[in-house]
Amino acid sequence: MNRKAAITLFAAIVNVAIAAASAQTIAKADIPFSFRVGSALMPAGEYKIKPAESGVVWISQVDGRYSAVALPLTTSGSTSAPSSLVFDRYGDQYFLHELRSANGQPQMTFSHSKLEKRAQREEAYRAQEGQTLVALK
Repeated sequence: MNRKAAITLFAAIVNVAIAAASAQTIAKADIPFSFRVGSALMPAGEYKIKPAESGVVWISQVDGRYSAVALPLTTSGSTSAPSSLVFDRYGDQYFLHELRSANGQPQMTFSHSKLEKRAQREEAYRAQEGQTLVALK
């Protein structure tokens, strides 16, 4: 086998090994509501969630129509597939807040976007308003 063929074969083997290793870190979730990742609005559906070694998280709809990248505020350093997603809910709006590992510990936490902060203020305002009942005669 000549040198060029050996290098090509080695590169192919390395690429297959990398793909196999990274495939293990992909998790899937069927999310029954629309949600936001940062400012990106994602419709309800089935999603792939993949933490990358670079520290970002790739979130994409299985059919590939929608995708977003999230940069965590805090991370445990693990790139293993998360076991659960945590969303903050304000009224009918959902925001991705955290990825949790199999033991229930936070794996990655995301900061609040401007949209989430606004939704949080609006919901807090509504909650402070409450309701007043007036009896009818």
